[in-house]
Amino acid sequence: MVAGLEVIVLTIRKAQMAVFERIAGERFAKRLVPHIQRMWSAQCAGLTVEQIAARASDAVTRAVKWGLESELDVARFVDLTFVFGSDFDQSQKCGWAGEILRRASIPASERMAMLWNRARAALRDPNQTVELPRSSRSSGAG
Repeated sequence: MVAGLEVIVLTIRKAQMAVFERIAGERFAKRLVPHIQRMWSAQCAGLTVEQIAARASDAVTRAVKWGLESELDVARFVDLTFVFGSDFDQSQKCGWAGEILRRASIPASERMAMLWNRARAALRDPNQTVELPRSSRSSGAG
């Protein structure tokens, strides 16, 4: 007891923490939906809000597996899935993405900056028809 108060210690198990993290990721993905619809309207054509949210949620999960933590970095990763495809980080077409993301010795935010810059370079290819937002802040959730 501390000064007449009983101290209660709660233990959060790994399974419980995983549920909290999954719910937080799903909520973040839902917050990204308006941004995605605004920035990537052509890629969202024909998709329902639920489909966009599900695709964003899957991308959030993969971003976290790559070690991305900040909302900006995760939002950028989600953006890239709408530009280059759901599996851009694992596809041969975007082999550069996996190469960058696998560099675990480089901090996550730096890897994301490298990935973002490389994606911009890829989109300068005259065969590409999509542009990434110019401002790093324009990829946020709001």
